[in-house]
Amino acid sequence: FYGLKVVDFATHVAAPTVSRILADLGAEVIKVEQPAGDSFRNTFLRFESPRGFGSLFESQNCGKFGLQLDLKTAEAVANLKHLLADADVLVTNIRNESLRKLGLDYESLREEFPSLVYAQVTAWGNKGKDKNLPGYDIGAFWASSGLGVYTNEEGYYSIYPGAFGDLTTGQALLSGVTMALTERLETGRGRKVDASLLHVGAWCMSPYVINCDPNSSAEDFDFSDRPVEAVLDNLYETSEGNFVALGFNGGFADESSAMKEFCKVLGMDTTRCTKRQAEEKTRTFTKRELQEMVSSTKYLTLEDYVSIIEASERQNEFVTLGRSRAFVETPPGYDDAKSMPGVPYEFSCSRHHKPQWRAPYLGEHSEDIVKKGWLTGKDGAAKAPILKDRKLKPLNGVNVLEVTDFQNHHDVCVESAGVVLAENGATVFKLKMENEDDFLATKDPKLNDHLSSCKQFVSLVALDQCLDSIDIIVTDMGKNRLQELGLDFEHLQDAGKEITVIRLVSDLERKEKPISAFSSTFATSGMAAVHAGDPPMTPTRYPEHSLEMVSGLFVCSAACISLYYQKSRGIAQEVFVSYERIGAWLTSLQLVLLNRNQGLLPIISINKRESRPSFLPTYASYKSKDGVWVQLLGLDTKRHLGKTLAALGVKWRTFGNLLFQVFTKVLPNRKEKDVAKKLRPIFATITNSISSRFSELTYDELCGRFAAHEVWFTPLRAPKNLLHYGQVHDNGIILIDSMENVSVTTPVQFQA
Repeated sequence: FYGLKVVDFATHVAAPTVSRILADLGAEVIKVEQPAGDSFRNTFLRFESPRGFGSLFESQNCGKFGLQLDLKTAEAVANLKHLLADADVLVTNIRNESLRKLGLDYESLREEFPSLVYAQVTAWGNKGKDKNLPGYDIGAFWASSGLGVYTNEEGYYSIYPGAFGDLTTGQALLSGVTMALTERLETGRGRKVDASLLHVGAWCMSPYVINCDPNSSAEDFDFSDRPVEAVLDNLYETSEGNFVALGFNGGFADESSAMKEFCKVLGMDTTRCTKRQAEEKTRTFTKRELQEMVSSTKYLTLEDYVSIIEASERQNEFVTLGRSRAFVETPPGYDDAKSMPGVPYEFSCSRHHKPQWRAPYLGEHSEDIVKKGWLTGKDGAAKAPILKDRKLKPLNGVNVLEVTDFQNHHDVCVESAGVVLAENGATVFKLKMENEDDFLATKDPKLNDHLSSCKQFVSLVALDQCLDSIDIIVTDMGKNRLQELGLDFEHLQDAGKEITVIRLVSDLERKEKPISAFSSTFATSGMAAVHAGDPPMTPTRYPEHSLEMVSGLFVCSAACISLYYQKSRGIAQEVFVSYERIGAWLTSLQLVLLNRNQGLLPIISINKRESRPSFLPTYASYKSKDGVWVQLLGLDTKRHLGKTLAALGVKWRTFGNLLFQVFTKVLPNRKEKDVAKKLRPIFATITNSISSRFSELTYDELCGRFAAHEVWFTPLRAPKNLLHYGQVHDNGIILIDSMENVSVTTPVQFQA
């Protein structure tokens, strides 16, 4: 992206992560902040002093220049528009109402800056009655999509890797930005690109949403009918307290054989094996005993579960030994931040994609930017010199070949990426093997249609002719199989075909290891540890295919980045997207904090052996009298605690109890250096007070009280509840046809 100029007018994570990646890949990014600054600057800063801003803020804003503008003044708006005159991309998550007041909404800028790609993240979408609701990923992505309900046990619905939904949504927006830039090479015109947390969450849960009954009750908030937890591909505890990931290495046709192996290893009856029974059995073996038994099988694998502390230490080890780029070394000026998350892909065109300098202090480069404009002096990004009509869809004219390993059909990552590309205009050809049995069509026909209906099938016989028009190959197939088919990057280059090859691999150190989202993204990256808590308890694995749908957005963004590079430079390349690196990226906020201070573990990892989580009481979920789980959205406890307690009618009672805790437990323990341990009684008191009052009020009563006091909240939903949520229909997220077939649209939306 050398020469690309990006204005980042955004806060928190979902939008800034887009411009952070663009900066790592060579773009010049100017972060514009109002006088108060991005509130994310101070997140966890109290635990990291002395520091100018929090390491979490740094992880999403390194490599950018800083400009402070008071956009309430005409002069500041004029300065910003001076930058926009030469900008290629504007990234924002500011609410539409605020943007309109400033004259910075898309409708106000589109005629003045016709070449600008305008990229916006919202929580709930741009239409519908809830479009202006406050929202973090815990509400719009986790609580509303069903992922929170299906991933956690009752009472722990608020436990998830911090900013997981934001970082995933950022990948969807990044895909859209690079699609629009690729189209601009031919038309000279920009577009508006939209991605919402709600839409991305629904997309990641689409394997479940499309199988829901649209005639189910809108009032049914019973979450007990969640999918039966898989026995294969799951985490188990051994007799000495270790956790191991027992994985399934094979396709759907081998699943019954794998189950027989699994039960033989544990000495169980195949017909009666459940997750609970298997857990009881694994606790009778040591880790070494299990490893020895599994090593003699054909379809099973055993991986070490990685705790979040071990993951943090391993990232630093990777930096030292140069074995991985999941985290990369930081250049001088980062204070005590030894490493930052690296971009979640590896491009053959360059091995040096990483942050070039630390995040900016508030307004650090304002004087120079106001005086000179863009600072690097690079020529602008490529675009058509004459404005032409936009295409119907941005990828019209692009041809993609999708090559999936038919021996690994339980993985749908590459297929989901192909759907996003196809629905945005690309012609996607899916290679059909002659001896391939369509296991997915038998096991889940609705999901099979969801992933295949927008693609064209091509046989091996017609492959050579098809290759003449292909721009990109997207595949999860191993190198040996690709070589047999003549589809490996080296063979294509030797044949004179400029085709970019995007390869999904398990991890970058073992590229030919069988791919597994469960093993690499979940178990061995540290993600499972976030859900396990500290001390760890066996976590619930993610619903089947959901992590593959998440990872598909990373594959899609890598494909779109590479496509832009190929179309603008005329150079094809080989790109690796690894499941392990995706897992590290999605848990990077926790790992960044622990890299600096492992004493923060009690704050960022819940102790599930306690009765309830306690450190973010206005950002947790609670159960109403009539059984509805409600997610509070007040991340800033100081700002939201008073009005939440007032709405519940327990403000003064709770404050009285807090004083008692201060005098009886906190002050007598003032010498305790562990801040989390010292403050635990205070937060536990608040959490218990809120929980107790929730249990006395119905959901309707809570809604009335919260509306009167402006408390931010949303009900938790299972996928079946999502079908009855008006917001998904108003924004075209879920479609139900006349035959009552349910479909979920891809989460990248465009406006001309």
